[in-house]
Amino acid sequence: FNPFADTANLRKPAKTSYGSGSRSSSTYQSIPKNQPWERAFAPFEHENQFSMQANFEQVDDKPVQGNIYQIFNTYIARGTKSSMMLIHQQRAHERILYEKFIRSIANQSGASQQLLFPHQLNVKAGELALLKDYFDDLRQLGFDIEPFGSSQLVIQGIPFLMDESESIMALEDIIEGLKNNQEAFKLNKSHELALLLARHGATKVGKALSTEEMLHLADQLFACDMPQHSPNGKPVVVHINKEYIDKLFD
Repeated sequence: FNPFADTANLRKPAKTSYGSGSRSSSTYQSIPKNQPWERAFAPFEHENQFSMQANFEQVDDKPVQGNIYQIFNTYIARGTKSSMMLIHQQRAHERILYEKFIRSIANQSGASQQLLFPHQLNVKAGELALLKDYFDDLRQLGFDIEPFGSSQLVIQGIPFLMDESESIMALEDIIEGLKNNQEAFKLNKSHELALLLARHGATKVGKALSTEEMLHLADQLFACDMPQHSPNGKPVVVHINKEYIDKLFD
C-alpha cells in the first residue's frame, strides 16, 4: 500500500454481488485566523527579556533547490529564499486526502480497490438503517458495500487511498458518528465523511519518510486549495524567517 499513489486513472467502484468474510465526530470547525505564537523558543530569550517571535505569516516564497529533511519523524523542513518552511506531515496528508475525498463525492469519481476476501461487518439493525442513507456517498468515496441480511454489511471494495484496516475503522467511526451526532452529518455530510476518512488514511506522526515521499507530499500539499490548514483548522505550514533565526545566534 502506497499512501502517495496517484489515482487519476483508476476505475470507479462497481456494484457487486454479496460475499462472505468479520467485524474487525466531529462537527465542522471554522478555520482560525493566524495568530503569533507567544514566546516561541523561550530558552533563547535575551537577558533583557526581549521576546523573539517567529514570523508565521503566509509567505509567497518558493522552495529553493536542495535538500529536504524530516525532523522527529513529524515535520518536513525545507529552505526557501528567505525563510525555513516546516510542514506537519500528518496534517498535510489529511489536507491532501480530504480535498481528494471531497472531489470524489462532488464528481462521483471515487477509485476503489477490490478486496481479495470480502469483509463482513456485523452491525445492529438500527445502525444499518442509518448507514443506508449514505451508501451512495460511500460508493463515491471508493467503498463497494452491500447489506447482507438485517445485521451485516459486506465490504468488497475500499477507497484506493486507504488500506483495509484503516477503511474498516473509518467505516466503524462513521457508524458511531451517525449514532452520536447525526445532525452534523445532515448539515454537511460530505465534510464529515471526508474528514473521517482523511484522519484514518493519513500518514501518521512517527512514520519515517523517504526523500521522494517528502517531496511528493509537499508537491501535493501546495496543489491543494487550502494548504495552510488541516481540515479541522489546525496549522499545517509555518515559515520562520531568516531574521528570526539570526536573532537566535546574537
